Amino acid sequence: MNVVHEMGLFQGRLGFMRAIVLLEDGCEEFSNIQGLGQIRFPKGNVAAAFEEVRMVLEREGLVGKLAAS
Repeated sequence: MNVVHEMGLFQGRLGFMRAIVLLEDGCEEFSNIQGLGQIRFPKGNVAAAFEEVRMVLEREGLVGKLAAS
């Protein structure tokens, strides 16, 4: 599967903690996804994953911490 190959490239370049997969509920998982960082979201609602993605970006120092509202 090409997805596996592409994830390997990202992980090789960024490291395992900085490469994540967004996975929509109901999508077929590839065989070795268990070793990858994943953020799952409800079918048709990728926006539900935005906060978790932001938290990962903050953790990795890629964006500054936003003031809590």
